[in-house]
Amino acid sequence: PELLSREVSAALLPVVDAALADEQAARASLEAAIGVALVRLGEQSAVTGLPLSAYACTLVGAMARGDRAWLFHVGDGVAVAVAADGGQTVSPPENGEYANETFFATSPQWREHLRLTPCPTAPVQLVLMSDGSMPFAMDRGNAGLFAGFMQPVVRHLAAADEQAGSAALRATLDDPRTHAITNDDKTLLIALRA
Repeated sequence: PELLSREVSAALLPVVDAALADEQAARASLEAAIGVALVRLGEQSAVTGLPLSAYACTLVGAMARGDRAWLFHVGDGVAVAVAADGGQTVSPPENGEYANETFFATSPQWREHLRLTPCPTAPVQLVLMSDGSMPFAMDRGNAGLFAGFMQPVVRHLAAADEQAGSAALRATLDDPRTHAITNDDKTLLIALRA
């Protein structure tokens, strides 16, 4: 849920420089941030009376500053970092043995499924998405972004201010044609380096 992503982000911000140093630092910082977020989610669970499993969610994210970047991931969805030369670093989904099975950041085994992917060069774009956006935003096999969808979207976002760009992207994701492709959650975050 949104609370988990907010709490992970808040816990990572003060330590992002140290977290980007190497894989060991990135993993330690992420595990600490997710741990803090899960405590907050547990507090919310106690208030609502719902079990923590009611807040089951995957986690797709990125940490970047300067020429260093890491993608991080628990479960399905995809993270993509695009370099200035067009090269793409992809963190693909991790699904379970059965159809529609994945792993959750809220499960007791989340550490076993926390994946880190270093970006070899500084990204000019970071694209994070839930599994519902993948059928039209990723190419077949999830090896990279689907240019037919992403290039026009990125061009529009680069020319628009954040509010107008967000509204246009929201309208695109809410379009009935996307619902015909999938009725799953369609979360899509696109960050462009200025």
